[in-house]
Amino acid sequence: MPEARAPGKLLICGEYAVLHGAPAIAAAVDVHANASVRRITGPDSILVDHCTGASFPYRLTAGGAVQWRGSGPGRRGAVLEALFETMAGHFTAFGTDLVSETCLDTDAFYATSNGEKVKLGLGSSAAVLVALTGALLAALGIEMAATELRQLCCEAHRRFQAGQGSGVDVVTALEGGVVAVSLSAGRRSPDVRRLSLPDGLHIVPVWSGTSASTTQLLSRFDAYARLDARGFGKHAKTLRDIAAAVLDAWRDARSADVLAGLRRYDAALQSLDRQGGIGIYTPAHRKLARICAASGALYKISGAGGGDFGLACSDSAVIMASLVKRLQAAGYSTLAAPGTARGLTVRPGTA
Repeated sequence: MPEARAPGKLLICGEYAVLHGAPAIAAAVDVHANASVRRITGPDSILVDHCTGASFPYRLTAGGAVQWRGSGPGRRGAVLEALFETMAGHFTAFGTDLVSETCLDTDAFYATSNGEKVKLGLGSSAAVLVALTGALLAALGIEMAATELRQLCCEAHRRFQAGQGSGVDVVTALEGGVVAVSLSAGRRSPDVRRLSLPDGLHIVPVWSGTSASTTQLLSRFDAYARLDARGFGKHAKTLRDIAAAVLDAWRDARSADVLAGLRRYDAALQSLDRQGGIGIYTPAHRKLARICAASGALYKISGAGGGDFGLACSDSAVIMASLVKRLQAAGYSTLAAPGTARGLTVRPGTA
């Protein structure tokens, strides 16, 4: 039974502006989605949601369409549907002989808050789609070059998100480590460059305590771009210029310049947020920023904001160690430093 796992991600720089030509820097985190695909006999395939234990039978048409035998599993099923429809566009007669039991597990991407399960905002949909792709290709005995696999996964995830998104989370789930990602006009998948974490740069992800809806935030971001094209254009240029400078400093391992650039980027994104009324910066993020500043560290949001994770950053290991203790004593959850997790890994097993 082929099994695969793929990591979540955090954006370090390039939030929002990556959609308008800026490079983004992202890092894989040690939180993984898992998928397995096992061929079975019988008329129906089965999707098992590991998080709930529920099973959902379905049939797959030659065109890659999923026909649920009863009520479907919601967004978890939508990931499967998007991938199968995309696969059908790439492989002739896909699905004609595939009857399988597929198990998807994204439990690590959720936390319990006030007795309820909440999403952490680490790119669970991209991670589980990448893991499912790896397991499915192994079950079918299909090998793909890295660029083709990236294109397939990005296309499927765009289909799942109704055309939204930059593909950064998909690329990070595939590659692991730290990557620079940029979108080029006319290309079907992003341009990718692998990076290393600069010596002396310390980054600790901090959970803000609340979950956010990336879709809603992106919708408000797009609305501001339409309503005030001139003002938005100025903000977008500023963010692009800063993101490019941060990437240059990162490649040259100039930690102090990276920190200075991240500080400028955060300030520029706050300015855009105030003018556009997007809701990127919340009271929870502002409180974390004050805690980090009091310890001599930088705090910036990671990703769409509105909740989810932020990043505590410093070029001092002593400051960071003290800050982490202070954050944890105040009840905040932190993750290990991003950028060390491996990308997609597949254990072929027996299809």
